[in-house]
Amino acid sequence: MAVISKTPNTPDGYPAAYINRSASVDLKNIYTEWGTYRTWIPEGGVEVAVEWTDESHTAIRATAKTRFPEAHSRASYRVSYILVADGLKNARWKQHNSFSGRTDLKAQMPGELGDIFINGSDYVEGLIFNDVAISVTDYDGEIGSVPAEISAGEEYTHVHIFELAGISEAVLSAPEKLRVVAVLTDGNKFINCNSSAWMNGEPFASDMSGINGISTDANAVEVARYTLDGRRIAAPVPGVNIIRYSDGTVRKVMVVNQ
Repeated sequence: MAVISKTPNTPDGYPAAYINRSASVDLKNIYTEWGTYRTWIPEGGVEVAVEWTDESHTAIRATAKTRFPEAHSRASYRVSYILVADGLKNARWKQHNSFSGRTDLKAQMPGELGDIFINGSDYVEGLIFNDVAISVTDYDGEIGSVPAEISAGEEYTHVHIFELAGISEAVLSAPEKLRVVAVLTDGNKFINCNSSAWMNGEPFASDMSGINGISTDANAVEVARYTLDGRRIAAPVPGVNIIRYSDGTVRKVMVVNQ
């Protein structure tokens, strides 16, 4: 399954992906290349929560909250929303397979996933599809979702409603596994993103934080500390902390509750 008419990039084979609308990667390289991109420090943070608009379950309300560790003037940040379905399966669905017979890739594609595609035919059947985008707002972001004048640490809220009318029953077969991904963008590239919980309230388990160390000068001292969503804090708090040092470097660390 693929819908590419609205995306800024067109994959030339499946499975394939683009990182941040720029770097094209395929299955054999995605783990190493994604690791490189995870070291990038985001300019702002975004959170998103979802709820049914009423008891009829015909629409989903997504509420995004953004924060920035630094002030910005005449900023062009926006939030876009993706309604995502997990756990989908259908006997009629097939995955086009560009890796069929590529035994030369076994070393780069170990394990069950590699076996399924390398040993499979041109189309693989019986898969369970996760991360399926079933409705998307403007890829450049919703106008007015983030103000042009931004104060450091201030929280900004925006709401979008997804109407489910017209979406196929096959896609809505597991409504409890619907969720929304909010994407913070500056119009050209993605700044940050986050997923809501599933509609049944169960947290979506995914490491989106991109925690990696960055070396600093031995004499550098901490001058500011923020949470991942941009709130300035006076002391470490459990979770991801963003630390700015006197030599200008920034690093993300995971603080564990002892």
